[in-house]
Amino acid sequence: MNEDQSLSLAVSRFLDGLAQLIAEHVHEKLDRDQAKVQKDSGKPARLLTPNEVARLLVVPRRRVYELVARKKISAVRIGRLIRIPEAGLQSWLSEGGD
Repeated sequence: MNEDQSLSLAVSRFLDGLAQLIAEHVHEKLDRDQAKVQKDSGKPARLLTPNEVARLLVVPRRRVYELVARKKISAVRIGRLIRIPEAGLQSWLSEGGD
């Protein structure tokens, strides 16, 4: 094996090891984040679409958007999408759903 091949092999091994460390770090972070969500709520957070909420409440979808706009129901935005945390919807309903 010549010097160039030896150097190439060393760099390749280094990059493989680095990629593995990064993947492990990312997985650990995801595990910690998931554990935090589960710890805070006792189970993974469930996000509902406005359509799902409308079906559950038996109201038109636009009514769900109105409730979100008036901040009656908590919601999160993911880009242009709106998602309603199931726990927030349950909380709103238990408070009377006004």
